[in-house]
Amino acid sequence: MRLKKHGRLPPYIRKMSPPKYWKDRVNGRKKLMIGLRRDTYKIMVENDRRYLIILPRKLGLKIWIARNFR
Repeated sequence: MRLKKHGRLPPYIRKMSPPKYWKDRVNGRKKLMIGLRRDTYKIMVENDRRYLIILPRKLGLKIWIARNFR
């Protein structure tokens, strides 16, 4: 965002869309949320733990899904 503000973005970047924030209405804090298309991830279960795998697999990004405690 700083590069865009100062007009120093590389020529191949036309539009920038950083992660968005949503405000939690209960406690007023901001929560970081990243939207993923349905065809860009897969959920896998290993040893009673759930993982989110970002496709393509050669990226090697495997994220543990924590339980949502409210």
